[in-house]
Parts: sequence; structure tokens; C-alpha cells
Amino acid sequence: PFDAAAAALSDLRICSDPGAVLADLEMRLVESMPPILQLTRAKRAVDALSGCASSIGLSGPLLPFGSHATGFALADSGLDVTLMADPCDDLAEDVAEADEARADDAIREAGMRHLKELRGHLAGGCAPFEVVQEVFETIVPVLKLRFEKRLDVVVSFRNGRALRSTRLLR
Repeated sequence: PFDAAAAALSDLRICSDPGAVLADLEMRLVESMPPILQLTRAKRAVDALSGCASSIGLSGPLLPFGSHATGFALADSGLDVTLMADPCDDLAEDVAEADEARADDAIREAGMRHLKELRGHLAGGCAPFEVVQEVFETIVPVLKLRFEKRLDVVVSFRNGRALRSTRLLR
């Protein structure tokens, strides 16, 4: 979509009918916007995933970030969410006494544990999610899912950096 927009703007400079090029640009941008069905599917995915997380004792909000949260989602955009579950008591004690690196490690370990719990619950049929991939040996562990066979969803745990980046774009 952005390449098409750049091409249309390039055409605008050499075109004798700039109004036609602007109309074409508007049409291309509208075509790249996600349909309302996809936006409502993303909302249903967040609601279903929140319900699954709370049913296994993971309290706290499930927050979207990235293109769906900023309003920049395109027709083929996936959904990124982070589970801001309340840390368990042992994690809270570790983080309270730790330096920043140890705190990040403790949160990463808790994230892997919680995402594995969530994966098991989803595999048991909690909601219409398919587990596509587990990526746990990274700085930010994630669980890649597909909702209703159509929407790619990436779940992370307490991904504050992504939330801050998203707020900058709003």
C-alpha cells in the first residue's frame, strides 16, 4: 500500500490531472484499510484471550500494541498483545530486590511459564485459537496464534517497551 502511495505521489508530479491521481491515491488507501469484520475479529480475539488467561488465574489486562492499537492496521495486519498479568509473589520479591538485569530475567522467566500455561489451556480448546509457534528463547518470549483461522495473534508477557512505543505513535 505504501509503495502504491509513493508511486501515486510520483505520478502527481508529472500528471496533467493531479485530481485523478489524488482520487486514485485515496482509493488505494481505502482498499488497504482493514475491513470492519477484521477489526471486530481482533476485538473478539482480545476478549477470548483475556477470558482464557483469567480462567487459569492470570489476572491483569491483555493490552493490544502495534498497528491495531495505533489505528495504522492494514487489511493483512496481525494483532500484537501483551499480557500484563500481575506477577506472582515470588516474582514480585525477586524484582523488588534485584538489579534491572535480574528483574528483566525474572520477568522473562515468568513470561515463559505463563505463556506455556496459556498454550496448554488454548490447546485444550479454550477458544478458537490455533497455536502456530512458540518462541520462548528470546529477550521477549512470545506465543504465536491464529484466531478463527484468519487472524494472526502474537502474545507476549509484560512487554512494556512495546506499549511505550505504541503510545508514541498515537
